[in-house]
Amino acid sequence: MTKISWSKNGFIAYADVKSPYMLCMSYLECLDGRRWQMAPPILVDVGSSINQFHTNALSNNKVNGRSVSGLQIQKVTWNGTGTDLAIADSLGNISIFIAGVELTNSPNSSTPSFAMTLLTNMEIIYYDEQGMSQVNSLKWLNLNKPIIANVPAVKVETTKDTTVSSGCAARQGAFVEDANWNAYSYGVHQYKPYGASHPIGAKHALFVVRDHGEITLYYQGEHGLAYYRCSAVLPECAYVNCSSIGFTRDGDIIVAVFSKLEKTIQVYRCTTDWGYLIDAAEQQKRNPSYTTPSEVKQSKLPSLSVELLQVEPVLEIDENGRLQTLKHMSIVSPNYNSNTELDFLIGYESTTNDDEEVSTRIYRYQMANDQKIHILSAFLKIGESDKQFQDSLPRDYSIRLKQVATYKGSILNIEFYNSDLFVVLTFTNGEIKVINRINFKELLSPDQLVVDGAIKFPSTALMLNDAGFQFPKLDMEKNDIIETSFSPNLTSLVSLNRNTNQLHFHNMKRELDCSLKGFMFITCVAMAFRYSYSCFTNTSCEDLFCCIHEEVARIAPHCDVEKLNLGIIQETHRSINFNIDFGREHVDKLLGSPPLQRLLSLQFSLSLYHGWKSSKSAAIANIILNIRTVGFALMYATRSMVMYANKVSKRGTMFATEDSKFQAESVVSCLGPIKWFMDFCVALTQQFIELDSQLKLDKSASGDELVAVPIVLGKIPRYFMMYCVSYIRRLYDFTKQSIEKIEPNATLYKIENNILELSQVKAFTKPLLEVFYSLKSILEESPVSLEAIDKFLNHVDEELKTEYYTRFGTGETRSLGTEQSFVFSGEIPSIFLNSPSILEMLNKKYSEFLCDNLSDAYFYDTAWLRLEFVKKQQQSTTGPTVHYKTDITRTTEQTLENNHSIPNDNSRVDDLRKLVFPYEVNVKKCTRCCSVSQLHEPISFGVSPVSIWLMAFQRSCICGGYWVHRNGPSASE
Repeated sequence: MTKISWSKNGFIAYADVKSPYMLCMSYLECLDGRRWQMAPPILVDVGSSINQFHTNALSNNKVNGRSVSGLQIQKVTWNGTGTDLAIADSLGNISIFIAGVELTNSPNSSTPSFAMTLLTNMEIIYYDEQGMSQVNSLKWLNLNKPIIANVPAVKVETTKDTTVSSGCAARQGAFVEDANWNAYSYGVHQYKPYGASHPIGAKHALFVVRDHGEITLYYQGEHGLAYYRCSAVLPECAYVNCSSIGFTRDGDIIVAVFSKLEKTIQVYRCTTDWGYLIDAAEQQKRNPSYTTPSEVKQSKLPSLSVELLQVEPVLEIDENGRLQTLKHMSIVSPNYNSNTELDFLIGYESTTNDDEEVSTRIYRYQMANDQKIHILSAFLKIGESDKQFQDSLPRDYSIRLKQVATYKGSILNIEFYNSDLFVVLTFTNGEIKVINRINFKELLSPDQLVVDGAIKFPSTALMLNDAGFQFPKLDMEKNDIIETSFSPNLTSLVSLNRNTNQLHFHNMKRELDCSLKGFMFITCVAMAFRYSYSCFTNTSCEDLFCCIHEEVARIAPHCDVEKLNLGIIQETHRSINFNIDFGREHVDKLLGSPPLQRLLSLQFSLSLYHGWKSSKSAAIANIILNIRTVGFALMYATRSMVMYANKVSKRGTMFATEDSKFQAESVVSCLGPIKWFMDFCVALTQQFIELDSQLKLDKSASGDELVAVPIVLGKIPRYFMMYCVSYIRRLYDFTKQSIEKIEPNATLYKIENNILELSQVKAFTKPLLEVFYSLKSILEESPVSLEAIDKFLNHVDEELKTEYYTRFGTGETRSLGTEQSFVFSGEIPSIFLNSPSILEMLNKKYSEFLCDNLSDAYFYDTAWLRLEFVKKQQQSTTGPTVHYKTDITRTTEQTLENNHSIPNDNSRVDDLRKLVFPYEVNVKKCTRCCSVSQLHEPISFGVSPVSIWLMAFQRSCICGGYWVHRNGPSASE
């Protein structure tokens, strides 16, 4: 059963059990900063999409055009990237949808084209009308790309003299005492691609087994989205009642089938000859646009060959003489871990003679290459990087019984997660067991974690189970559950109700006493490891946020929640090995750093409170995310303009109107971010005015309620601000120079009453000149000049380097702790408050450089920036609620109103572009922070720059959450 599939992007596709050929798609969304729910399902009418596809130019197979009405969806499964969704119906037809694109021209066009859009948008790109035999099993092939994976966290003992330099167990960590001289070390490795995969790294392939013994490979070509197929038949296979698909490390496809008629298990090896795609993959490494000649394609089409490896009779009687029935058969493929081999899990059910209690025995068989077994491991390791050596090894496989495990009760599902490292057993009584496939042992239980009234830290940590979390027992009968699916992070699951078609969400829970010694430390370690896993695998982490928020709500009355949040953030930085204490020369790399974005997103989400109210920590994270986005936009737009100008220069023609429009669009895309940045600098000035007043009244004032202090003192935000100032100047100067090359005096016009007279200007320079004066007015109308900001930041930076950091001899460890204090919690270490106080230095620099237009700056309206945060004494500890059903609990408008005030003129601020837009236009919202933005890119001059920076945020918000339609329309719209 695979009626539910949870993608790595966080979108859950499931069959509508009540309506024929209807697909539902849901996701986790935050309602008010703390409460979460499963979003109301988006409906995809698969039948209508197929009918439309019959005449679509993308169709590469002949279809007879029969009506598909009344057919039911039997199986759904996402591919490894979470973009392609395979659907099998009750007749065995296969359709493939792609998420995140939309058709931009007529479906009947000879050359259909697509544009990138929200991941909730689905387009059909393949339909294979078989109508002969149902699909028994299907599996996406692996990606032919290197795998980045983190290794289990390993416990290390420390001493007073050998403490770790980072994390919550460091000398300045949140839980150094709770760790009791223990810490965990983390690591990440890159592995070669393994298993069966498409030869071209960016392409996908799907393998299918049907009831009548046919196997089919659906694969993409060398270019485009279209799928093709090739088929073969399993020899000596009468009928398939149960089957499973797996991959050897060498790239073979292994198929195991069970036939009730023959009472046997047959194991096949399927080899793929990829034909012309092998050469195409090599050619594309040198020339990505290489296309195989048509005649070569036709002579070298991919094909399948099949070999029967073994036939084994079903074990109808167990070792105790009881009758047993085969219920499950699954193949667990080897992964990047060299200790894994291909495993067969055969599950039999039997009943005892006494009380007829059902038990399940899982026989674990392992298939290995006999030739490799007899080759010394040292030589094998040498040959791992030698393809010729690998190909020369004979592939003579043998299957051996490794162990037998017995469980009480009947098993509903056997599933595999995290690169097949974990086996998850879901029982019909609602119990869930998670098993490590390396040793086939169940993960730690809370009872094993507590010894003598304290937490016994496990030697390795890689799951929330290592901190006492467990999946809840499901009420299968009450909720009439027909199937379950677990999140890619393995921290939550969803169940599908047979009668209501509702999707229920369940996250891991625990009941451990938070006063136990070591409780806080192991919590931080487990949460940090799972978050680092999601970071390295680029997996959505909304389910992990739900788990953290609910646990925080449980222990909030008894523990310091802020300290726990700080500990999780500190340990996550350690687990990802990200050091926020860096030099100014690294800013360029950090603008596009996924780890930094992920870490700031974690800090922001953990520190939010009900009603979208921010703590100081959340406010700092949100500000840095925005400054980072401004810097990225400016850098991208400026470099794009320079490259385009060089292209025009090489072209050897005059600067034309279209060129001016292209350059103007790049500048327009940055006007909002520049306006935000300049207003933000004014807001900082307003806070320094407040600091000046406080210090005049009390020299010991701490400035705790001012976010400006840690923003200017922290290296990350300060260097990002300096970077923004530099690129605003570059953009301004380059735009000005581009105009003056054609019209030397055009940039000297004066603007009167906001009207720019362009009648004297050459037509082809008007677009660029218009945006230049818009940029100029933003800079000139700001009460704080760009030059003043630049001088202030540079002088503060120099003062910190020459006076404070060197005077106190902070060293590497203390320097990191200082930066973390500024960025994580907004606190100033006490060492910097000694005379002369660092606040006095800031106040002095403010007085020198930011006081030219003091009254204008003080009364300047910066409310739209939403920089406010809730003070400690005002923070609510009311626990969040996770709504478990797909019923909508709050309307989208109510949710948005909490996060964004709606002006009287029915306009809104685009949180991405930082521009005001009419709210009637199509709007997308973020699932995590509820930011809103225009769905379609606004074009000012009729030309859309190919390299516009907004493309980087087409699908995801700056916080890392995904964009979805504001009102959740049908995905087929």
